[in-house]
Amino acid sequence: MAVQSPFDFQYLTFIDNRETTGAGRNLHYDLRFPPRKVRYLFYNHEAFDQFFTYHLFEVFLYGRGFPAKVRARSNLIDLQGAKSLRSIRWEAMTPPGTGIEIRSRTGDSIVEEILYFGKNGETISKALWNKLPASQKLPLVVNPEAGPGWSAWSSVYKVQGESFLSPSPRAFVQLDVALTSDDPDLAPLLRSIAIDFDAPLMGGGVFARVLPPETSLDSLTEFSMKLCGAPRAGRSGIRPDRPVPAGTHRSACGAAPEGPDRRAVASR
Repeated sequence: MAVQSPFDFQYLTFIDNRETTGAGRNLHYDLRFPPRKVRYLFYNHEAFDQFFTYHLFEVFLYGRGFPAKVRARSNLIDLQGAKSLRSIRWEAMTPPGTGIEIRSRTGDSIVEEILYFGKNGETISKALWNKLPASQKLPLVVNPEAGPGWSAWSSVYKVQGESFLSPSPRAFVQLDVALTSDDPDLAPLLRSIAIDFDAPLMGGGVFARVLPPETSLDSLTEFSMKLCGAPRAGRSGIRPDRPVPAGTHRSACGAAPEGPDRRAVASR
């Protein structure tokens, strides 16, 4: 039997229950099969005559051991202002055949979705909620969500103390964790996750401006780059690790190696 689906279904069994008398038909089935990773169970039945139809009343599906995969996602973590996110650490136990996948994303804004419910838990409109007496409605629920400008989820972190992969500095961070196991008798254990961060050197970030913004082909053009930003309290600005001589720094574009006396040449 072929199932048209984007999922990889595996055929389990076919049951022929076409006894001519009602007493001979089996109404209960106990199907056992070796453990496997299962997300969906597909069931199909056909009536063997026009006077008799089947209805499936209950299905009990029992698995043994630990789930093959569990995913958890943190709340939107408020860092109390923009912070420079440095690295990430975690404490965990991963027996053979198990794993932990940690991803992150960051942003600077949060939007609040307000939900309104009647006394039985059904979703209602704001206008109706305002009209109902307190005994006929539940307290409103404020659901914070990521606002505009949030980054996509990072790639999976590989090692302890790895540099933070999501854009920084940012004011909010969210973590996504997947616990996986290929052995139903074993499971990973995640005890804690820690993010190392500090106040950014430039409170509003660092921005670069290159002038002129464009040039013509096959002509010598001198470009200048200006770094802009607002330093945090107690800092006067950007201080490099080594002294940089004052003056204009020139570089070559697609031509000679970088040097203090080269000019950029725009070319194809």
